[in-house]
Amino acid sequence: MKYFAMLAKNGHSLSEISLFEDCADSGEIDRAKQLTKFVGGKFMFREGLPVDGVYYLIEGAAKLVKTDAQGNEKVLSFAKKGDCMGLGSLIDSTHFTASAIAVIDSTCYFIPKISILQQMESDSSVNIRIMSALCREIDSIEEKITRIKHGNVVKRVAEILLDLFHDYGMDDHRFLKIVPSWNDIANLANISTNTLVRVFSDFKKEGLISTQNNKIRIFNPKLLEKLANQA
Repeated sequence: MKYFAMLAKNGHSLSEISLFEDCADSGEIDRAKQLTKFVGGKFMFREGLPVDGVYYLIEGAAKLVKTDAQGNEKVLSFAKKGDCMGLGSLIDSTHFTASAIAVIDSTCYFIPKISILQQMESDSSVNIRIMSALCREIDSIEEKITRIKHGNVVKRVAEILLDLFHDYGMDDHRFLKIVPSWNDIANLANISTNTLVRVFSDFKKEGLISTQNNKIRIFNPKLLEKLANQA
């Protein structure tokens, strides 16, 4: 992985990673884990490359993207602190099925594939936790599909803004701490960028948000929540 710098082992422990906490013997993974840093905009891993391990996000944010038949990158989801990226590919494929890109400067644990597979063989509780994590991931995908299928455009955009607000928070100027492109938000909502511009224009008129250089300021999360929860 040419885009990240390996750092020295530090005082972090695997107790921070729910998949491995209270393992009978997590020594091998603890020794194998590598603290890595990514500059915002750089790939953490790329779709189609061999799976070499998983990436547990300690700080920062990432987006998971997949290339469509026309060669365009489509955003699948955003990852936040505590998310383990690449797990599904590790279990079910020899190659990454999506790419992960750091949205802002981010720090991860990289845990090699061989260490995880060895841990799964020696400790059955890890298998259960990994299966549970994958089930939660599938549930999240199904919920997203349901939102897109049944929610109107305003509801979908409001939900996405709320997710970004709750997952990453705002800075001192009430801007979202991460700055996803409007194309990324449109991908998540399954709408065109032009439609998103119109929705944002309506939100601005209603005093819900403002924008500046693609940064989004949220004024009224409660009203956004009301729109997100509408039938």
